[in-house]
Amino acid sequence: MIIGSFGPPFGKGGGLASVSVDVDGRMHSVPIRTERPLDSATFLCAVPREDGANLYAVERSSNRVAALRWRRAVPDEAELLDVLDVGEAPCHVAVDPGRGVGVVSAYGDGSLTTFTRQGDGSIHGAVRHVPPLTPAERAVSRAHCAIFAGPYVLSSDLGLDRVNVWHPAADGSLTWLSSAALPAGSAPRHLRVHPSGAVYVVCERSGAIATLAVGDGVAHVTAYVPPSTAGGGDLARAGGASAAELAFSGDGRLAFVGMRADDSIASYVLDGEGLPVWAASSPGGRSPRHHVVIGDMLLVAYQDSDEVASFAISRGSGILRPLSRVTTVSPSCLLPI
Repeated sequence: MIIGSFGPPFGKGGGLASVSVDVDGRMHSVPIRTERPLDSATFLCAVPREDGANLYAVERSSNRVAALRWRRAVPDEAELLDVLDVGEAPCHVAVDPGRGVGVVSAYGDGSLTTFTRQGDGSIHGAVRHVPPLTPAERAVSRAHCAIFAGPYVLSSDLGLDRVNVWHPAADGSLTWLSSAALPAGSAPRHLRVHPSGAVYVVCERSGAIATLAVGDGVAHVTAYVPPSTAGGGDLARAGGASAAELAFSGDGRLAFVGMRADDSIASYVLDGEGLPVWAASSPGGRSPRHHVVIGDMLLVAYQDSDEVASFAISRGSGILRPLSRVTTVSPSCLLPI
């Protein structure tokens, strides 16, 4: 597993680390050396290779995306292949290996930047995209995530409470098609495609989980489960859940959301209609910014307590049992390889 981290002024890291995870959840972390230090590599994605992976990392403080090659045989080194300029304060990157296209979301200016990927993992051809907005909307637009979902790219705008639908062309360019509005104050943050094909979005301020139906270039909000019915009502009344990440169990029956307002991981069981029903909240470290499911384990990056923790998942209830912890500075993203 590869870990990204926050550098100054938001953290003490900034580079990458490699973490081995045993079957019992025990972990061992080593820093990854690169030709030059990465500048707040806060989010990552990967395209697997036979000997390791091509990594793509946003550099939040310098408004760039970096392409690297990591080899499993040398887990503490990564070769820097390319760097491209992107929008202001990039916070998310996704790559579609089939299309050979990647997209970076920029929180600072609300833009998406696409790039094309070569066979060796290098990148080029950065193109900036923004949806049609008024000047007032542009001032508060905050792109936070973009994912490839079937024939579309879906992007969340945390500042405008919208999910945008785009058509990706073969050359990497995007054409804006439509947007779906969420309730005011939701702040849609991260989008995830469920194993069933349904699209879910976790909302940072409200703590709600919404489901989307996407077709014919249009997205519709089909359900919106507020925190008052999903275990986080007190967080919403206190001024915001500060929800961070959404992940599903491998069988799609469970969902997990990091709630930074009270430093908990909320577990949900999805009912027969795919709606999340709150099951439990598990305390841990400080600021659970990102988490991933690996088999029957949940691994959580606690940004402000400088650690990654592993938990065993109860398949029936979603209740988490602590397993192990490893120290790593200001972790912000976990990437299984």
